[in-house]
Amino acid sequence: MGVLPYNRYMTIKNISSFFCVPYLPILGAVHPQNINDIILNELKKSSRNCKILPYDKNSRWSNRVTEQIIYYDLPIIVTKPIDDNKKTIYIYSNNPEKHLIPTDINRIFFIHKDKWSNINLQQNEIFLFEIKNHHNKSFDNDVMVLSELEPSIQKTLPNLDNDDDIEGFGFLSEQIRKRNDLGEVLVVISNNQIVGAIGPTDIIIDSGGRRQLLAPYFGVSKEYRRGGIGKKLWNNYLSHGKKLGAEYIILMSENNCPSQLFYKKMKMSSLGFVSKEYKHSRDKK
Repeated sequence: MGVLPYNRYMTIKNISSFFCVPYLPILGAVHPQNINDIILNELKKSSRNCKILPYDKNSRWSNRVTEQIIYYDLPIIVTKPIDDNKKTIYIYSNNPEKHLIPTDINRIFFIHKDKWSNINLQQNEIFLFEIKNHHNKSFDNDVMVLSELEPSIQKTLPNLDNDDDIEGFGFLSEQIRKRNDLGEVLVVISNNQIVGAIGPTDIIIDSGGRRQLLAPYFGVSKEYRRGGIGKKLWNNYLSHGKKLGAEYIILMSENNCPSQLFYKKMKMSSLGFVSKEYKHSRDKK
């Protein structure tokens, strides 16, 4: 393919037919009904003027765009960070082998409907759950609100990151300390230590006017797993979100991770896969 002419933009018409999976650069996974001409035009405009869209889930943590679209000719979109030239290419296809990759690409995202086997890429599955289908309205007594606990217990939240397959609670704890606009974090404690947590319970209005419950940080310490804590936290999180008017939630999980099996067990619908490849891995082949 060589080097793409990065000043080229296709005319955006009937773009939904190109998107086998509702996943967009910058925004990530979105509700399937939000894939339309309007959202891609708004995404193009916002990436040009470096203004974050109000329905960008990243607005919870930042007020600036870090990535911009520099080329698209579907099924291909190319982006780069605002502050460097490390380009990422997004290819919407179930057949990765038929697409040649430009030589100046650093990361490759294949967005595809079906799970691939016998391919050495990091695959992430996208899940959707319509919260109207959640009927567990009761709250478990052993699931507590973080902000209502003693400060000494609250300070144990980052300890969840000690497990090698959990991350983000140190960051979340720091954000909670600095801000007062985040939703509630739900936790389970044992021996005055937080052993499971999910949150914050934040909602945004998506591009279609629906109330989206944002993906939470979610984890249970390894020694406390398989005892129902994860399911209790999840059900209480959905109940709390539903009480706040949330209509749906979208989550992603790396293939063969415990979270992927958990989301399937919770009857979440699969929307497809995003497979990632980094340039150095391709060069080694």
